Amino acid sequence: MNTAVKGVFIFLIFIAALFFTTSSTHAQSLGQITFEPVSSNDQGFSVDIMINVGQNQVNAVQINILFPSDLSVSKIDTSVSAFDIQAENKVQNGIVKIARGVVSPVTGIQKVATISFKGNGSVVNLRVSEDSAIIRSSDNKNIYSGSQNYYSEGSLSNNSKVNLPNSQQVGSNQPVPENQMEK
Repeated sequence: MNTAVKGVFIFLIFIAALFFTTSSTHAQSLGQITFEPVSSNDQGFSVDIMINVGQNQVNAVQINILFPSDLSVSKIDTSVSAFDIQAENKVQNGIVKIARGVVSPVTGIQKVATISFKGNGSVVNLRVSEDSAIIRSSDNKNIYSGSQNYYSEGSLSNNSKVNLPNSQQVGSNQPVPENQMEK
């Protein structure tokens, strides 16, 4: 009986170790897209588009950002992007589309672009579209973990400033109200 208990105990330890190894490997395999506030004034605001891929080596990104119709994009700056090859850089129908690549893969937290917005809206909501992608170089697999939202309550009119959250608040998974997002 003692040998059977030891066998079951060893088996349970093996299963637990396998579970935790699989879970941590899966968690490390996902990439995130976040917004980092740069500046704001009564005319508009700017955000850095960042990725965090941990130890994964990635060589391409496709980032599609939805923004409300009362905002417009005044500039997309990719001069300090970790991805020096530009495939797409356009704004159309409330969506910013940025596709970039790099010959030598990158890891960790990297800047993709800085986007400057201007407008007269009362509430600022930006959202990364689910069809965005972060491509791992070893197997060309999309490792993007899913939608990250950015909220900024405030007004761009009447000389008031947008209240930009700090980076701890960026990337919440609260849904963006449908009536405030352009489709």
